[in-house]
Amino acid sequence: MVSAVAHDAGLNPKAFRLSKSWQSLTQNRVRAVVDLGVLRQFVHLDRLSQKKLAAAANLSPEQVYDFLIDAELRTTIF
Repeated sequence: MVSAVAHDAGLNPKAFRLSKSWQSLTQNRVRAVVDLGVLRQFVHLDRLSQKKLAAAANLSPEQVYDFLIDAELRTTIF
């Protein structure tokens, strides 16, 4: 979704999370970060766009909604 949805103030959330520390320069680790701010935009897309984005992840739109609800419930304590 990062590449398919417009970003607030033209900022890229994936680039925002890149660390410029010495550790990240010496180690080649892959980070998997779920950005709920980006995922929440899914509910505001038209149905066709939702289907296309969900299909790109081998999911149905209903599965994406289920994931969003679960993620919201799990992060409400923060």
